[in-house]
Amino acid sequence: MSPPRPSALHAEFQQRAIGLLKSAFQAAGWSVSAEAGDELQVDLSVERNGQAFAVVLQVSPDRSRRSALRGRLADALLMARARGQELQAAPLAILFAPAISNRLAGDLAAYVQRVAPDMAWGLVDERGRFELHHEALNNIAPPEPVLEALESPRSPEAHNPFSDLGQWLVKVLLAKHVPEPWLNAPRQPIHGISELAQASGVSQPSASRLLNALKAQGYVARRQRGFRVMRPDALLRAWQHASAAPVEHCFARRLLPGGDLLANLEKALARHAGHAAKAPAASKAPQAWHPIPSGPIGQRACLSHFAACQALGLGIVRGAPVHIFSEDLSPAALAALDLIRVDHPAEAELVVVRPRFPESVFRGAVAVQGVPAADALQCWLDVALHPARGEEQAAALADRLDMQSWAQ
Repeated sequence: MSPPRPSALHAEFQQRAIGLLKSAFQAAGWSVSAEAGDELQVDLSVERNGQAFAVVLQVSPDRSRRSALRGRLADALLMARARGQELQAAPLAILFAPAISNRLAGDLAAYVQRVAPDMAWGLVDERGRFELHHEALNNIAPPEPVLEALESPRSPEAHNPFSDLGQWLVKVLLAKHVPEPWLNAPRQPIHGISELAQASGVSQPSASRLLNALKAQGYVARRQRGFRVMRPDALLRAWQHASAAPVEHCFARRLLPGGDLLANLEKALARHAGHAAKAPAASKAPQAWHPIPSGPIGQRACLSHFAACQALGLGIVRGAPVHIFSEDLSPAALAALDLIRVDHPAEAELVVVRPRFPESVFRGAVAVQGVPAADALQCWLDVALHPARGEEQAAALADRLDMQSWAQ
């Protein structure tokens, strides 16, 4: 069989670009219509709440030279401006290519700043880069992170930024936005890889790979005062999607029923972690990080979901199912928490969940009066898709954390 003709390859690449952009805009609540121009250009119109953009998408199916990519972006800027005037909409120029390095992205950003500083524009590639430069477009991200290429060993950036330790590093990088009682993480300024590795308890090679993956997707940049999270709205959306998957769990009840369920659970968890249940949390030096200890048989456990929100003073939902996290769901591990497994949900008092990302969960967990509880960012990830008013609780958490201000 002969290889596809160049025009067929261009058409296939163009369709992938259209599909990715349409999905991203539609997931954020925008209406989208697309009209193919030629094999290297697509005209789109997007609209939401009375705000419209005339989008010109230039595609570069091959690994073109920097000058060629700049030329295509320049053409997209000109065509978008003309189409915007035609449609009486704001212009948006987007370049789509197989791979756009951080250095190339920086060069293209400097070019746009020089020739069209008032224009909305963006860069998208097949390695997961997705950046749109306009304040009205901050909430737009691909509905699922493009991680397959990042997991390939072909490049030094080949790593999944939302692995277990990757999610923990995201918490460390976002810690300055989250009050200390709501997230247990180091908060000192971090200027280099070695500082990040030491502060977060991650090996230097792991910290380097994870940070490169975050930088490759445009989520982190290095500034004079240290690493800075970029496009936090897109980062949070991609992180939430990466965390939304089935988890192993079991139903349980107390060995000795009676009394207040949460109060009894808190006593058991505090004892399990080696704290005095009635004693206040130990004082800590500013910006210090002390992960919660493992229990007597080696597993870590903490309040999670709505119970953790309530412990942190952030809960707004009453009567929701009670959840805890535990690394071990064996009978011995449950017995260490004064619990016993039951087969039928109707007999259960709570749900015990084995977290998919235990390092991110337990490194960030806080001790509230000696009771370990999942941090506020973890709660936001966990409750968002829960049918028991989870979306409402997640919105309340986002409001209390003032997530909207993180992009400023």
